Amino acid sequence: KRCSSKWNTNLVTGEYEFSDWSDIDTYPNGCVHDYYWHWSPKDCTLVAKVFGENGNIAVVHEPKMNHRSTNTDFPVWPEFSIENLNYFPVYWWEKRYPSPKNECGEQACTITHDGMGCLCQVVVVETAVFDKNPRSVDDVLSNLKIGSFEPSILDHLSFDGEFQDVRVYHSKNGIPFDTGTVFGVKIHGNVKYFKNVLSKVKVAKNSKYYFRNPPKFYSYRDVDMEVSRRDAVYETDALLDHLFYHKNTAPFISNLLLQRLGVSNPSPNYVKNVATAFCKGLFQWHGPTGKIVFGKGSYGDLASTVSAILLDLEFLTVPLDADPSTGSMKEPLLKLMGFLRALEYDAATFMPELRMYDLERKLGQEAHAAPSVFSYFLSNFSPPGPLFTSSLYAPEAQIQTPPTIIDSINGMLSFIEFGLVDCSGGFGSFSWFIRPR
Repeated sequence: KRCSSKWNTNLVTGEYEFSDWSDIDTYPNGCVHDYYWHWSPKDCTLVAKVFGENGNIAVVHEPKMNHRSTNTDFPVWPEFSIENLNYFPVYWWEKRYPSPKNECGEQACTITHDGMGCLCQVVVVETAVFDKNPRSVDDVLSNLKIGSFEPSILDHLSFDGEFQDVRVYHSKNGIPFDTGTVFGVKIHGNVKYFKNVLSKVKVAKNSKYYFRNPPKFYSYRDVDMEVSRRDAVYETDALLDHLFYHKNTAPFISNLLLQRLGVSNPSPNYVKNVATAFCKGLFQWHGPTGKIVFGKGSYGDLASTVSAILLDLEFLTVPLDADPSTGSMKEPLLKLMGFLRALEYDAATFMPELRMYDLERKLGQEAHAAPSVFSYFLSNFSPPGPLFTSSLYAPEAQIQTPPTIIDSINGMLSFIEFGLVDCSGGFGSFSWFIRPR
């Protein structure tokens, strides 16, 4: 490692002697050089602490001190201490990993003092993945996990050609399809670049145990916190992109939108059509006057998604209404709004705002007062009875219990007889009944 006299503020220990600093002249020409670099022969091998139950690992650093040093009480940051319990999951090849059950990888590692894991010296090995042009975009995405800068800003790369929608860039001074090769693929309208590299972390003394090198977006130690704050934003963006473009996102969102727009139990083909419109950002409808296109062609376009829901044959075919599994229950609050419209409700001049009280207790639902971020009811709720035995969902039924059904009927009857007041279980307030002078 190349170290300076200020290195202890940035790396993993606070001990100068680890870098042989005491062995060289730190004051050349009588001047103090705070950032005077030199090379240290000390061992910087990484140690992975493997949890025996599931193979999760934690990073451990045990500095090898100068043999002349009498200081044994050197500090190590808690993130790298031998007691570090900050485990994270990794992908072990064939799910094999050192553990106390296999003598810590046939004695390639040492067992931890608590007997629950193994301490393994590890090395990072990088190899090329493709030795010829990939077969498809999916082939690139499923095998390459390390990104690359755009080749146009890298002078050492040259464009070789585009094959099966995959752009290939080779190193000018390298061998084709080595670790310097870069592939470009178009994903959701944007071109992403990947290195032809598989980075593996191997157990130093038994190479049959290894895992894919996991990504790391932030610095272990950042005294000023500027880099960590920046990298935390990058990591958050990367996670959001991963979730947004995940292959399960489109059908998941489509199914929820279908339920909220009146179809509690859509067919698989209906969900597929809506999910396709979500991914492509386009929906074509062949109406009586010709073809109409909805959406702008971008992933996640809601115009195309909602159009696919409302204009699908399963939604428009009237005979399907005879099927008891078609459609959905109306939410209590929407039912109340429909009731007020049907009676042509008009607010009093002295109280133009529509004020209703205690709806959560009376209806089981109140505007802007969902009990959690998961809304008022679960999307996969199935009430006991014929729906449950038929594996059908009725999410709105979760909040329509006997007490709320009775209270909602009482509130409607009160409205018909007295108006929007609280008499006989009404939805309003008694203060509305008194006209201010």
